[in-house]
This record gives sequence, structure tokens and C-alpha cells, in this order.
Amino acid sequence: MIKKRLRYPLSETIGDSIRSRTERPLAELTLDNLRLGLLAPEDFLIHSEALKLQAQIARAGGYRQLASNLLRAAELVDIPNEKLLSMYNALRPNRSTYEQLTSLADELQNVYNAEETAKLLREAAEIYKMFGLCLAGS
Repeated sequence: MIKKRLRYPLSETIGDSIRSRTERPLAELTLDNLRLGLLAPEDFLIHSEALKLQAQIARAGGYRQLASNLLRAAELVDIPNEKLLSMYNALRPNRSTYEQLTSLADELQNVYNAEETAKLLREAAEIYKMFGLCLAGS
């Protein structure tokens, strides 16, 4: 674990420890390397650990909601984009039954280990049910 005091910007305080999702060091993500064809688009995707570090800083600064959002974002980086899009569509009013929403929350927790996001989705399902925003049949 990183021993230095965490603070923004991470690129200046612990940049040597930051890696992209493809494990590229931050120092390699340069315009020159891009021009030389040494980088792929995937090299610029954020790693979940970077988001978790940002969440630590936010929490230490008293920004609990921001920290929670960053932790959920860290959970989502490894979920395929197609799945994220289907989740987005499922969360639109009157698109899913209550059971479908809670099943999606179970999938997030059990398949993707996205516990905080699953918790948020379960809360949303309860609110949707309370306000009649679930698809009929729930």
C-alpha cells in the first residue's frame, strides 16, 4: 500500500504508482508515445485502484458522497460496457419490474463483486416500487 500522504493531484504526489487499466505506468501515457503508435485506446482507461485512491482523498477531506461515487465507479470499471448500457436502460422508469431490478442488483454483487453499486440499485428498486416507477407486474 502507498505510504505517502494521499493528496491531489495524484499524478504529482504518487504518479510513479499510478497505472492504467492495462497496467501502463502513468509516465508512459504521453502524446509522443501515442504519436509513435506505442499506445492503444485501452491504455487510457482508468484503473479501479486509482479511483479507490481518489475516494480515500475525498473521504479524508469530508466529501463522503463523492467518495461513495468514486468507490462505485471503481466497481464499474471492470463491467463490460454492454452490461452497463443494459443497466442504464433497466433503470429508466417503467422499463423493469421490481424483481428484475433486484435480480440485477444480485448479479452486480455476485458476478461482478460490485457491492456498493448493488446496494444503490436495491435502494433505487425500493424507491421505484414506492412511487410506481416499476414496470407493471411487480
